[in-house]
Amino acid sequence: DAARQVRALKRAARRRNRNRPNVGFVNSEPKEIEYVQDYNPADDVARWLEAWRSANPNPPGPPESRTLGAQCDYCPAGSLCEGGTATVSCPAGYYCPASAPAKVICPAGSYCPAGSTSATSCPGDYTSTRGASAMSDCQCAGGRYPTGSNDRCANCPEGTYCDGSSAPVPCPAGSYCPSKSASPTVCPVGYYCPAGSPSGTACSGAPGVTSREGSSLATHCVCDAGYYAPDKNNLQTCVECPDGSFCEGSDRDPQTCPNRCYCPDRRAPRPCPPGSWCGRGQREASQCPTNRWSWRRCDSSDCCFTATTAGRS
Repeated sequence: DAARQVRALKRAARRRNRNRPNVGFVNSEPKEIEYVQDYNPADDVARWLEAWRSANPNPPGPPESRTLGAQCDYCPAGSLCEGGTATVSCPAGYYCPASAPAKVICPAGSYCPAGSTSATSCPGDYTSTRGASAMSDCQCAGGRYPTGSNDRCANCPEGTYCDGSSAPVPCPAGSYCPSKSASPTVCPVGYYCPAGSPSGTACSGAPGVTSREGSSLATHCVCDAGYYAPDKNNLQTCVECPDGSFCEGSDRDPQTCPNRCYCPDRRAPRPCPPGSWCGRGQREASQCPTNRWSWRRCDSSDCCFTATTAGRS
């Protein structure tokens, strides 16, 4: 087998080099390092060691986890042997097991002070993010808060939010906070959210009534674009904008669709498209007559040209 062959090679090398003690073994194979006349181990160790290092730039074992010298040792636990040349303390936020070729980042739910040989779990219900370096980095998870007893955490009640480090905080106006909220959620369009809301309250179910994102009061519910309120004292009773007009919502009155535009959705004017003409107050664009075309915004059929002259006028 391989081991027997290595032993046989060593014996053969010793017989051939009985008077040449400068022969060593590199990676389990005989190799001549340097011939030194009148070799004396007591007087010439430095020269022999220099020759050995030149022939063995990478001694056996993981190079990242050993220190160079006359003898290489595995990196001790809690230390980091960078490049195989120096030993330094494992940095905070990491841990370094014995003989590890590299530092290991501290996992979530643990902390690792400088010089750690392994990660230390956070106490009780506490947790942490990756790379935590001290027990003070351990806290309740988002949506929970510390009870002050035996490192225990409780769920954040509805209408409040908890970042995990302190007592529950009331949900601000314009947001809502269901149970176990880590942060407030902005009130969506069509709802309003007073302070301390566990959820959004929908605006009136009447057609055309809506609100902007982040609304906090019922009075923020008004007519949506495309609708208007005939009674300005009641902005939640909305009527659809009439044909040929557009309505910007809220307390705005209808406006006639301008010349060279059309208003199909009643919400805002749109430029008249090529091949059409749009007079004032039109909901839909009118097509140019057969064999005629408009290459600019037209307000009547008179500006629709024949195909042969459309590009020259």
